[in-house]
Amino acid sequence: RHLLVLVIVHGLTAYSFDSRTLLSLSIVALAGWMVIEQQVGTLFDSSIETAVRALLCAAVVLMWRFADAKWRGSRSFERVFDHFIANLALAGGVILLFDDGTRPIGALITIVLAVITARYPFRVRSGSLVVYAYAYAFLAVVVFVVDVLNDETIVMLFLILASITAIAGLFVVHAAFKRRIA
Repeated sequence: RHLLVLVIVHGLTAYSFDSRTLLSLSIVALAGWMVIEQQVGTLFDSSIETAVRALLCAAVVLMWRFADAKWRGSRSFERVFDHFIANLALAGGVILLFDDGTRPIGALITIVLAVITARYPFRVRSGSLVVYAYAYAFLAVVVFVVDVLNDETIVMLFLILASITAIAGLFVVHAAFKRRIA
């Protein structure tokens, strides 16, 4: 319950001083309280429950962002909210990749959320959100494909080709982002 107190204290202080750092601490405490505190040590032996908590936490932060935009004149917190929403939601999908039974749905959820996350930065001109989306989607595809492949040689060849493709693709995405915002 201590984390919930930190959510409130850091949140109120963040608004008092217009501090993005304190807002970040408040959101981290919220994520800790909602996702991890309920069952300490469950991140890597996690389950659907942990993934749902991460997705729910992202939704709570999204609602908080909308409330902030509606009732506060300053837009200084938007980027903080955007980064946490993207990472919490995408992490929720990735958590599902750790379990054999939920790996396909985890890959699908992660890729869908990555596409949504990748489209938004073009409107707000934030390149780091594109990188998040790209990295999480790449991870989802690699984990899913490696799970499906049986031969170690084919897996190694896939990983080499996927890495080269990912690097080249990141340059293409970066160039497209620069062209669109220019």
